[in-house]
Amino acid sequence: AKTEQGKGAASGAGREVFVMPEERTMPFHEFLSNLKRSREEGGDVFYLSHQNDNLREQLKGTLLGDVPPSVVVADEALGHGPDAVNLWMGDGNAVTTLHKDHYENLYGVVRGA
Repeated sequence: AKTEQGKGAASGAGREVFVMPEERTMPFHEFLSNLKRSREEGGDVFYLSHQNDNLREQLKGTLLGDVPPSVVVADEALGHGPDAVNLWMGDGNAVTTLHKDHYENLYGVVRGA
């Protein structure tokens, strides 16, 4: 997805409105190039965000081998493995508004270069 100023659901010239970000399909290496360029040069904010089990369904050939299938402490706390495993990737310029999901979430934050 791509947004101006990184505010995909909260943009609107001083008033609160809900807008969907522009969505683009692109190879992962192109996304990484866009993310790096937007961080270095400013302008549009790129981030990877998709629901519906995107890590196991859409990104399985790219990243799935690098993460475990579930997190033991979450499995024990919830009484079952994950219903979905989603990946969000962006930088500090991408923000979201306060919201509530209708399912349990476990977030892991990874910082790297």
